[in-house]
Amino acid sequence: MPTTRHEGYTAGVHRPRAPTRRSGDTTWLGVLVAWLAMSATGCSLLMDFDSPIVDCDDPVDCSAPSAVDRASVCGTVYDLGATETVMGADGRMTVSLKDSANLPVATAPVNTCGFFRLLDFVVPNPLVTRLFVDDTSIDDDLHATTAMDVLVQGGAVNDGVLAFTVRNTLEQNWSNQAPELTGGFAQLGALLSIFVSTSLAMEPVPPFSGSPATGITPSLSVPGALATYCFSDLDPLVRTEISPMQPSSGASGSCLTIGGSQSDPVGGLDATGCPFPGAPVLNQASVLQVAIANAPCP
Repeated sequence: MPTTRHEGYTAGVHRPRAPTRRSGDTTWLGVLVAWLAMSATGCSLLMDFDSPIVDCDDPVDCSAPSAVDRASVCGTVYDLGATETVMGADGRMTVSLKDSANLPVATAPVNTCGFFRLLDFVVPNPLVTRLFVDDTSIDDDLHATTAMDVLVQGGAVNDGVLAFTVRNTLEQNWSNQAPELTGGFAQLGALLSIFVSTSLAMEPVPPFSGSPATGITPSLSVPGALATYCFSDLDPLVRTEISPMQPSSGASGSCLTIGGSQSDPVGGLDATGCPFPGAPVLNQASVLQVAIANAPCP
């Protein structure tokens, strides 16, 4: 399958290849046997993050926590530009779970398939957690820092979490389309809402649980100042073009907003008044917040 390069990472699918023997590598024979077994049987095995054999079609082993006061969170990192899995990160991108005081709870690398695993960590109290995605090294600064709320429950596994990242060049392109801003969207701590209709009448668009919803106008629970910049791309998975004159979401169901707060979340309304749930706004400088708002609106 052809791949598309994204500033050091690629978007595509990695398939298992025959391992190459390296001098002094005593595990080579075992790796070869494993590869031959996979090739002969066609079995789909749980992905081993530490194995040199990686099939991105295999499920991630998101192990259950060891106690009721611990939890595990696993998922995939997607690029916001085209909702493509971030491939080839190989530890150069890191996912960090932080509590309400912005203190780290768990940290894990993003592997070559764009997957991450935060395993068996102590559940914070109070139970407010956010997932931050960023480049591991400041010397490899290709992406803006992003953050999103994530559900954590003691003694439980939250598997299949959708996390997002954005290339600095794309975020700058968004900001250039809003010249009235005194700084970029990430610099100002903007919120990017993805409104998704989970109505049974709508065909789901992977990786979302529903279909990105058009015509959703971002709104505050309490009337106030809210600067809105919605995407006008025609593809439901693409976010590259912003229309300053467009007050509601286009095909991607996505809008950037500046405003709101923790106590005054940003949600959305369709033309009939059907509400999409609001996201408490982080308003953290140099962090682009991302929120998926699911609602069974037609």
